[in-house]
Amino acid sequence: MEKPETPRKPATVQINDFCKIQPTNVITNRYDIYLNYLIEKPHYYFEFLEILRSAESEDEIFIHLNNNGGYLDTTMQIINTMKGSKANITTCLEGACHSAASLILLSGDAFKISEYGTMLCHYYSGGTSGKGHEMEAHIEFDKNYYKKFFKKIYNKFLTKKEIEEVIKGKDLWLSASGIIKRLKSMEPKGL
Repeated sequence: MEKPETPRKPATVQINDFCKIQPTNVITNRYDIYLNYLIEKPHYYFEFLEILRSAESEDEIFIHLNNNGGYLDTTMQIINTMKGSKANITTCLEGACHSAASLILLSGDAFKISEYGTMLCHYYSGGTSGKGHEMEAHIEFDKNYYKKFFKKIYNKFLTKKEIEEVIKGKDLWLSASGIIKRLKSMEPKGL
């Protein structure tokens, strides 16, 4: 008689200094992704993005955030890939969730907020270079593009007035209780 195969827990994979992947149960296909450092250039997140892309509808992905933000282009790729994933994605605020990390948090299908979590919502920052007319065109494009992007992500989480204040330069700080209150009012996701 053959002995039944015992499921084994796979080892944690440290992708790089910016991303760690820890599959916690091979049978149920639960993946825990830790974004606990600044969001850097996209090439650091290849394995993370591939998990999001290849996950099936019964899979669960938990994105753990303790992060001060970072590259908006990378953040947008992560959000786009999350939106295209078949898996159920829970974003978990476990400390700081500032700047670009707040955009990732709000893009989850479900949320877990720790008692001491904080969030910072602010408008993008960046720069440009080139000839004068190129820089002016780039700035004008960014001004319109990012305004629409921020309104779409923060819609229902922030009030229209708060969104406009953030776009005008206000930094909006929220504690866990304020975040939870706002997430509960969001439909259909809720908390």
